[in-house]
Amino acid sequence: QAFNFRVPVGKISIVGPKKVELACQESMYCTITLTGVGLSNTNGILIIPLVGHKCGVMPMDPPAIDGVVNPQIASSASGTDPSKVVFQMGMVGSAPLDPGVNYQLCWAHNPAAEADYRVFVGSFGLEGIFAFSDPPCGPFVPGQDPYCVLGELCEIGDKPTQLTVNVEVASPARTNKLVVIKKEAQCCGPGHILIDFKEVKPSDLNAAQTTFPNPVPATGAAFLIYNLGRPSLPTNTPLGMWVGTPGDYLMCWSHNPTSNLIDYNTAAGTLQFRGPFAQA
Repeated sequence: QAFNFRVPVGKISIVGPKKVELACQESMYCTITLTGVGLSNTNGILIIPLVGHKCGVMPMDPPAIDGVVNPQIASSASGTDPSKVVFQMGMVGSAPLDPGVNYQLCWAHNPAAEADYRVFVGSFGLEGIFAFSDPPCGPFVPGQDPYCVLGELCEIGDKPTQLTVNVEVASPARTNKLVVIKKEAQCCGPGHILIDFKEVKPSDLNAAQTTFPNPVPATGAAFLIYNLGRPSLPTNTPLGMWVGTPGDYLMCWSHNPTSNLIDYNTAAGTLQFRGPFAQA
Protein backbone atom coordinates (compact mmCIF):
# COMPACT_ATOMS: atom_id res chain seq x y z
CA GLN A 1 0.00 0.00 0.00
CA ALA A 2 1.35 3.42 -0.93
CA PHE A 3 0.45 4.96 2.46
CA ASN A 4 2.99 2.64 4.13
CA PHE A 5 5.88 4.57 2.55
CA ARG A 6 6.16 7.34 5.18
CA VAL A 7 9.94 7.99 5.39
CA PRO A 8 11.39 10.44 2.82
CA VAL A 9 14.75 9.29 1.50
CA GLY A 10 15.60 12.06 -1.00
CA LYS A 11 14.85 13.42 -4.43
CA ILE A 12 15.31 11.82 -7.83
CA SER A 13 16.03 13.68 -11.07
CA ILE A 14 15.02 12.32 -14.43
CA VAL A 15 17.77 13.26 -16.87
CA GLY A 16 16.93 13.88 -20.49
CA PRO A 17 15.52 16.30 -23.09
CA LYS A 18 12.08 17.82 -23.29
CA LYS A 19 9.83 16.76 -26.14
CA VAL A 20 9.89 19.12 -29.12
CA GLU A 21 8.93 19.23 -32.79
CA LEU A 22 11.77 20.38 -35.05
CA ALA A 23 12.47 21.02 -38.73
CA CYS A 24 15.41 21.97 -40.91
CA GLN A 25 15.62 23.55 -44.36
CA GLU A 26 17.11 21.67 -47.29
CA SER A 27 20.21 23.40 -48.73
CA MET A 28 20.77 25.26 -45.43
CA TYR A 29 22.90 24.48 -42.38
CA CYS A 30 20.96 22.61 -39.71
CA THR A 31 21.54 23.17 -35.98
CA ILE A 32 19.36 21.34 -33.47
CA THR A 33 19.09 22.62 -29.90
CA LEU A 34 17.48 20.55 -27.18
CA THR A 35 16.57 21.70 -23.68
CA GLY A 36 16.06 19.54 -20.63
CA VAL A 37 17.71 18.32 -17.43
CA GLY A 38 21.23 16.97 -16.97
CA LEU A 39 22.18 17.28 -20.63
CA SER A 40 25.84 16.99 -21.61
CA ASN A 41 28.30 16.81 -24.50
CA THR A 42 28.07 13.00 -24.41
CA ASN A 43 24.47 13.16 -25.69
CA GLY A 44 23.60 11.94 -29.15
CA ILE A 45 20.61 12.14 -31.47
CA LEU A 46 19.53 9.90 -34.30
CA ILE A 47 17.10 10.70 -37.14
CA ILE A 48 14.88 7.78 -38.20
CA PRO A 49 11.71 7.47 -40.32
CA LEU A 50 8.52 8.46 -38.54
CA VAL A 51 6.29 5.73 -39.93
CA GLY A 52 6.93 2.08 -39.11
CA HIS A 53 9.82 2.70 -36.73
CA LYS A 54 10.32 3.34 -32.99
CA CYS A 55 13.27 4.70 -31.05
CA GLY A 56 15.32 1.84 -29.58
CA VAL A 57 13.51 -0.87 -31.56
CA MET A 58 15.79 -2.42 -34.13
CA PRO A 59 16.04 -2.03 -37.02
CA MET A 60 15.63 1.75 -36.92
CA ASP A 61 16.88 2.32 -40.49
CA PRO A 62 18.39 5.81 -40.07
CA PRO A 63 18.25 7.56 -43.47
CA ALA A 64 21.28 8.81 -45.38
CA ILE A 65 20.56 12.52 -45.86
CA ASP A 66 23.16 14.26 -48.00
CA GLY A 67 25.38 16.53 -45.91
CA VAL A 68 23.92 15.41 -42.57
CA VAL A 69 25.81 13.50 -39.87
CA ASN A 70 23.40 10.88 -38.54
CA PRO A 71 23.73 9.98 -35.71
CA GLN A 72 25.38 13.09 -34.29
CA ILE A 73 27.02 13.74 -30.92
CA ALA A 74 26.55 17.10 -29.16
CA SER A 75 29.04 19.77 -30.17
CA SER A 76 31.56 21.40 -27.86
CA ALA A 77 29.57 24.60 -28.37
CA SER A 78 27.02 23.17 -25.95
CA GLY A 79 29.27 24.27 -23.08
CA THR A 80 28.56 23.20 -19.51
CA ASP A 81 24.93 24.30 -19.25
CA PRO A 82 23.04 21.10 -18.26
CA SER A 83 19.73 22.56 -19.46
CA LYS A 84 20.74 22.88 -23.12
CA VAL A 85 22.64 20.86 -25.70
CA VAL A 86 23.47 21.72 -29.35
CA PHE A 87 23.92 19.40 -32.34
CA GLN A 88 25.59 20.62 -35.55
CA MET A 89 23.93 18.38 -38.12
CA GLY A 90 25.49 19.78 -41.30
CA MET A 91 24.23 21.36 -44.53
CA VAL A 92 21.08 19.48 -45.52
CA GLY A 93 20.96 18.15 -49.06
CA SER A 94 18.81 15.58 -50.83
CA ALA A 95 16.88 13.20 -48.57
CA PRO A 96 15.32 9.79 -49.28
CA LEU A 97 11.85 10.87 -48.11
CA ASP A 98 9.81 13.83 -49.39
CA PRO A 99 9.87 17.17 -47.59
CA GLY A 100 7.48 17.35 -44.68
CA VAL A 101 7.28 15.75 -41.24
CA ASN A 102 8.49 12.29 -42.20
CA TYR A 103 11.16 11.67 -39.56
CA GLN A 104 11.58 11.50 -35.78
CA LEU A 105 14.43 12.26 -33.38
CA CYS A 106 15.77 9.70 -30.92
CA TRP A 107 18.08 10.64 -28.02
CA ALA A 108 20.70 8.83 -25.95
CA HIS A 109 22.72 10.05 -22.98
CA ASN A 110 26.03 8.39 -23.91
CA PRO A 111 25.46 6.15 -26.92
CA ALA A 112 27.83 3.39 -27.96
CA ALA A 113 25.55 1.72 -30.51
CA GLU A 114 22.47 2.48 -32.60
CA ALA A 115 20.24 0.53 -30.22
CA ASP A 116 21.12 3.00 -27.42
CA TYR A 117 18.90 5.69 -28.98
CA ARG A 118 15.78 4.70 -27.05
CA VAL A 119 14.23 8.07 -26.13
CA PHE A 120 11.72 9.66 -28.51
CA VAL A 121 12.25 13.44 -28.57
CA GLY A 122 9.70 14.45 -31.19
CA SER A 123 8.93 14.66 -34.87
CA PHE A 124 11.47 16.05 -37.32
CA GLY A 125 10.68 17.58 -40.69
CA LEU A 126 12.51 18.87 -43.74
CA GLU A 127 11.43 21.86 -45.81
CA GLY A 128 12.40 22.15 -49.45
CA ILE A 129 11.61 21.08 -53.00
CA PHE A 130 9.86 17.84 -53.90
CA ALA A 131 11.87 15.94 -56.49
CA PHE A 132 10.11 15.51 -59.83
CA SER A 133 11.23 11.88 -60.12
CA ASP A 134 12.93 9.24 -57.99
CA PRO A 135 15.86 9.04 -57.86
CA PRO A 136 16.18 12.77 -58.62
CA CYS A 137 19.69 12.33 -60.07
CA GLY A 138 18.64 9.41 -62.23
CA PRO A 139 17.63 9.31 -65.90
CA PHE A 140 14.81 11.40 -67.39
CA VAL A 141 11.38 10.01 -66.46
CA PRO A 142 8.66 10.85 -69.03
CA GLY A 143 5.54 12.27 -67.41
CA GLN A 144 7.37 13.23 -64.23
CA ASP A 145 10.44 15.26 -65.18
CA PRO A 146 9.91 18.47 -67.20
CA TYR A 147 11.17 19.06 -70.72
CA CYS A 148 11.54 22.17 -72.85
CA VAL A 149 11.57 22.52 -76.63
CA LEU A 150 14.23 24.85 -78.00
CA GLY A 151 12.70 28.06 -79.31
CA GLU A 152 9.58 27.67 -77.18
CA LEU A 153 8.77 29.29 -73.84
CA CYS A 154 10.13 27.28 -70.95
CA GLU A 155 8.63 28.02 -67.53
CA ILE A 156 8.96 25.10 -65.14
CA GLY A 157 5.82 24.99 -63.02
CA ASP A 158 3.72 26.85 -65.63
CA LYS A 159 4.97 26.11 -69.13
CA PRO A 160 5.99 24.47 -71.44
CA THR A 161 2.55 23.60 -72.71
CA GLN A 162 4.12 20.45 -74.15
CA LEU A 163 4.37 19.10 -70.60
CA THR A 164 3.11 21.12 -67.68
CA VAL A 165 4.84 19.97 -64.50
CA ASN A 166 3.88 21.44 -61.16
CA VAL A 167 6.63 22.52 -58.79
CA GLU A 168 5.98 21.60 -55.16
CA VAL A 169 8.01 23.15 -52.35
CA ALA A 170 7.44 22.92 -48.60
CA SER A 171 7.58 26.59 -47.45
CA PRO A 172 8.48 28.25 -50.80
CA ALA A 173 10.16 31.65 -50.65
CA ARG A 174 11.26 34.55 -52.83
CA THR A 175 14.89 33.54 -52.20
CA ASN A 176 14.52 30.10 -53.84
CA LYS A 177 16.62 29.37 -56.93
CA LEU A 178 17.72 26.41 -59.02
CA VAL A 179 20.62 25.79 -61.36
CA VAL A 180 20.69 23.68 -64.51
CA ILE A 181 23.96 21.77 -64.71
CA LYS A 182 25.70 19.13 -66.75
CA LYS A 183 24.73 15.61 -65.71
CA GLU A 184 27.69 13.76 -64.24
CA ALA A 185 28.23 10.78 -61.96
CA GLN A 186 28.15 13.01 -58.89
CA CYS A 187 24.79 14.45 -57.92
CA CYS A 188 24.25 18.02 -56.71
CA GLY A 189 27.30 19.19 -54.79
CA PRO A 190 30.77 20.65 -55.37
CA GLY A 191 31.97 21.04 -58.94
CA HIS A 192 28.77 22.19 -60.66
CA ILE A 193 29.19 22.92 -64.39
CA LEU A 194 26.47 25.35 -65.48
CA ILE A 195 25.04 25.05 -68.97
CA ASP A 196 24.42 27.93 -71.35
CA PHE A 197 21.65 28.49 -73.90
CA LYS A 198 20.90 31.57 -75.95
CA GLU A 199 17.68 33.33 -74.92
CA VAL A 200 15.57 34.53 -77.84
CA LYS A 201 12.57 36.83 -77.87
CA PRO A 202 9.69 37.25 -77.45
CA SER A 203 9.67 36.07 -73.84
CA ASP A 204 8.82 37.39 -70.40
CA LEU A 205 12.49 38.09 -69.67
CA ASN A 206 13.77 41.64 -70.14
CA ALA A 207 15.29 42.77 -73.41
CA ALA A 208 18.83 42.79 -71.98
CA GLN A 209 18.65 39.06 -71.20
CA THR A 210 20.54 37.37 -74.05
CA THR A 211 21.24 34.04 -72.36
CA PHE A 212 18.77 32.01 -70.38
CA PRO A 213 19.09 32.72 -66.63
CA ASN A 214 21.20 30.21 -64.75
CA PRO A 215 20.77 30.20 -61.71
CA VAL A 216 17.01 30.57 -62.20
CA PRO A 217 15.08 32.53 -59.53
CA ALA A 218 11.67 31.49 -58.27
CA THR A 219 8.85 33.71 -59.55
CA GLY A 220 5.07 33.84 -59.47
CA ALA A 221 2.73 34.71 -56.63
CA ALA A 222 3.63 31.52 -54.74
CA PHE A 223 7.30 31.40 -55.87
CA LEU A 224 6.70 28.10 -57.67
CA ILE A 225 7.61 29.09 -61.25
CA TYR A 226 11.12 29.01 -62.71
CA ASN A 227 11.25 31.04 -65.94
CA LEU A 228 14.00 30.00 -68.37
CA GLY A 229 12.70 32.26 -71.13
CA ARG A 230 12.92 30.93 -74.69
CA PRO A 231 16.18 28.93 -74.87
CA SER A 232 17.94 28.36 -78.17
CA LEU A 233 21.28 26.96 -79.27
CA PRO A 234 24.13 29.13 -77.92
CA THR A 235 26.62 30.98 -80.10
CA ASN A 236 29.25 32.20 -77.63
CA THR A 237 29.32 30.29 -74.36
CA PRO A 238 31.00 32.06 -71.40
CA LEU A 239 34.18 30.54 -70.00
CA GLY A 240 33.49 27.91 -67.37
CA MET A 241 30.03 27.00 -68.71
CA TRP A 242 28.93 24.00 -70.76
CA VAL A 243 27.65 24.53 -74.30
CA GLY A 244 23.93 23.76 -74.19
CA THR A 245 22.75 21.12 -76.65
CA PRO A 246 19.60 19.00 -76.80
CA GLY A 247 19.73 16.40 -74.06
CA ASP A 248 19.31 15.76 -70.34
CA TYR A 249 20.55 18.04 -67.57
CA LEU A 250 20.29 18.04 -63.79
CA MET A 251 18.38 20.62 -61.73
CA CYS A 252 19.81 21.50 -58.30
CA TRP A 253 17.84 23.68 -55.87
CA SER A 254 18.64 26.02 -52.98
CA HIS A 255 16.46 27.85 -50.48
CA ASN A 256 18.58 30.99 -50.11
CA PRO A 257 21.85 30.62 -52.03
CA THR A 258 24.89 32.87 -51.99
CA SER A 259 27.00 33.30 -55.12
CA ASN A 260 28.71 30.00 -54.23
CA LEU A 261 27.32 27.17 -56.36
CA ILE A 262 27.97 24.69 -53.55
CA ASP A 263 24.76 26.03 -51.96
CA TYR A 264 22.75 24.20 -54.62
CA ASN A 265 22.99 20.79 -52.99
CA THR A 266 19.39 19.53 -53.29
CA ALA A 267 18.52 17.53 -56.40
CA ALA A 268 15.18 18.36 -58.04
CA GLY A 269 15.26 16.05 -61.05
CA THR A 270 16.15 16.01 -64.75
CA LEU A 271 15.36 18.77 -67.25
CA GLN A 272 15.37 17.66 -70.89
CA PHE A 273 15.88 20.05 -73.79
CA ARG A 274 14.47 18.87 -77.13
CA GLY A 275 15.39 20.11 -80.59
CA PRO A 276 18.02 19.78 -83.31
CA PHE A 277 21.76 19.75 -82.75
CA ALA A 278 23.76 22.58 -84.29
CA GLN A 279 24.76 21.70 -87.85
CA ALA A 280 28.26 22.21 -89.19
